[in-house]
Amino acid sequence: MTTTFFLVRHAAHGRLGRILCGRMPGVTPGREGKAQGEALAARLAGEGLAAVYASPLERAQETAAPIAARAGLAVGTLPALNEIGFGARAGQSFDALHGDPARAGWNQARHVTRPPGGETVLEAQGRVMRGLEDLGARHGEARLALVSHADVIKLVIAHALGLGADGPKLHFIERRYAGDPTNRWAPNRACTEAMLRACGFRIEAHPEEEVYFCRRTAMPVDGRPVYPAQSGA
Repeated sequence: MTTTFFLVRHAAHGRLGRILCGRMPGVTPGREGKAQGEALAARLAGEGLAAVYASPLERAQETAAPIAARAGLAVGTLPALNEIGFGARAGQSFDALHGDPARAGWNQARHVTRPPGGETVLEAQGRVMRGLEDLGARHGEARLALVSHADVIKLVIAHALGLGADGPKLHFIERRYAGDPTNRWAPNRACTEAMLRACGFRIEAHPEEEVYFCRRTAMPVDGRPVYPAQSGA
């Protein structure tokens, strides 16, 4: 039996890119985030969801609410989907954290380094994977939407791909810069595809606007352009 998980990052909020929110309370989607939640609900409406689960944090719960409502479901709270525990660093601005040697050490070896009062990424990966295993045993061949947080989703993807929790690094590609320096920013399709080719991927299929199926290939080191040639050029 195979359970299908739709991994959903919570919608945008006003502190994005400025504050390391972690598990601080009171962080909720703003106007843009609410629109994103409604768009997600429309996108997932035809997927036959059997359940919708979310992290306990408000920004995940409020993102999950329209998805569940559109599917005629209630939102289930799953602590395993919670944000990484950043401990004493939660609530601090990225400007204040910049240059902190302890945080720099954590970023370089997250799998073995623990923020003060927080958790390692290996611990975070372990609890989210145990949560997914429990859901699979409970729901069987069902399709579930799971609303969580960027780093937690990256850990699930790393596990599925057989990668270590600390690398190679996984990045989301954004069409509009959201102030998150851990993500890649590409304003349009041409830039996204150029970035993939420059990183050594051959694009096999592009079934949806934000989905690419790729294979590893040789890096373009022979001077060939990574942008597709234009007709008549």
